[in-house]
Amino acid sequence: MKFIAIGRTEILLESVTNLISEGHELLLMITCPSEQYQYEKNENDFINFCKKIDVDCIVTNDLNSENILKKIEHLNPDIGISYNWKTLIREKAIEIFPFGILNSHSGDIPKYKGNAVRNWAIISGEKRMALTIHLMTENLDNGPIIIKKYYKINGETTIQNLYDFVSEQTPNLFLDAVNGLESGEIKPI
Repeated sequence: MKFIAIGRTEILLESVTNLISEGHELLLMITCPSEQYQYEKNENDFINFCKKIDVDCIVTNDLNSENILKKIEHLNPDIGISYNWKTLIREKAIEIFPFGILNSHSGDIPKYKGNAVRNWAIISGEKRMALTIHLMTENLDNGPIIIKKYYKINGETTIQNLYDFVSEQTPNLFLDAVNGLESGEIKPI
């Protein structure tokens, strides 16, 4: 499938690399200026990655601008993938993608939305944490579920265990979701 990647962090870059290696075509990368130092990759890493594979990279804080929406429309993508985008993506943007925009959320939607949900899973005494791939809507961490994968939580579980689980599993879950939607084997719930 032809896809556009939206977001930031090394997890998104690994997810894009994984999709490309399995025959999917990256049309455009959209990232935002760095503001936090917890990420290993910043916008320069995204720009350099895209230069190597001859794909445009847009650095912006406003994905919903008319200029960017026109560029996305012109590329005619099948699907989008999003990881750690910092603002809401409006319905007008989502509707451009025939298969929608997939988002990776490190929590059990609909119970856990927003930030720090890995922390809240431990603090709340959950027996497991979900990594959820879902189709985006205009509302925060909302939309039909595509895939969930769980990590068991016990008294020995650390927040680093959950971060490692998300880092390791997200690229594969994006690939499973894109392949499953393309083949029709996965139906949104």
